[in-house]
Amino acid sequence: MLIILGLLLIVFGTCYSETLLVMLVGIEWATPTAINSLRVYCVYILFMGLNGISEAFVYARINNNRMGVFRGSMVVTTIVYLVSCVAFIQLGLGYLLSYSAPQA
Repeated sequence: MLIILGLLLIVFGTCYSETLLVMLVGIEWATPTAINSLRVYCVYILFMGLNGISEAFVYARINNNRMGVFRGSMVVTTIVYLVSCVAFIQLGLGYLLSYSAPQA
């Protein structure tokens, strides 16, 4: 279901981001940065849906022996995620890009 929602948001969200922002918050807040951020977020939702489906499949199919390795990799990706969030924010690349880093 999230994949369908993600595809719809990519098709319509990227095209009508400016119109939606103007209708919701007004012309003074619909800056190019806000419009591009909303467009990137529309694409990001598709990847969140794919991540959820693949993670559920892994949890359903993994055996107990591999669960320890999987948990270790989750800890490593969490550390990479936290470090990249701090780095992106410190470099001024914005919160949206920092939250798009590899997530656990």
